[in-house]
Amino acid sequence: IRAALLGAMVSAAYPTCMRLWEVEGREALTKFLSTFLHYYIAVSLLVILVVSSIGGELMSFLASSKYRAGGEVVPLIIIGMTFQSMLMIAGVGLYIAKKTKIIMWLVLVGGVSSVVANYFLVPIFGIRGAGMSLVAVFLLLTIAYYYFSRDMVDLRFPTRALLVFVPLAGVAWLAAVNVQLQSDLATLVARTLLGSGVYCIGALSFDSVIRGKALEMLQRVRASRAR
Repeated sequence: IRAALLGAMVSAAYPTCMRLWEVEGREALTKFLSTFLHYYIAVSLLVILVVSSIGGELMSFLASSKYRAGGEVVPLIIIGMTFQSMLMIAGVGLYIAKKTKIIMWLVLVGGVSSVVANYFLVPIFGIRGAGMSLVAVFLLLTIAYYYFSRDMVDLRFPTRALLVFVPLAGVAWLAAVNVQLQSDLATLVARTLLGSGVYCIGALSFDSVIRGKALEMLQRVRASRAR
């Protein structure tokens, strides 16, 4: 899921970042990154809410019912991977400036921190400790990448996007988890459709950026059909 959605978004954005820096400069890159992060937050929270609502059913469907308890760590894994996917964007200034030594040390510190965090958290919290370690390490790495990248790129975090999409994700998750059908597969499908549906309707209703992009895409489709 991370590779198909979040990873694909970042991989597609990175070449654009390099082109904007070389052709149009810092301000154009800053504007693009702010818009990209707005969409990234919207999509990542959609992924988190859907996967969180179907974690147990997903484990049961893909493996067997005896692994259902493992679903409790799925939300933490997805949140950690969300931060992991953000590293390339948070640290885009490091890549532009080719500060490979700083990147190497950050990766090394992240790896050591992961081992240490798992050593202390797993004995206390079990499998959830591994998920907590993943979230903590990649969150701190994202902050560190941004800190060392800030001299090159002014990355403006879209706080308003969080204020809109986090409550929407919470409402959609509550709606989805209250659905329980006879089979895990039916529950999985129903929760996915309901959660994503509620979230998308809310995003279109309360976020002007998403609504504007949706209208733009609709106009393009109508124009292509008119031809």
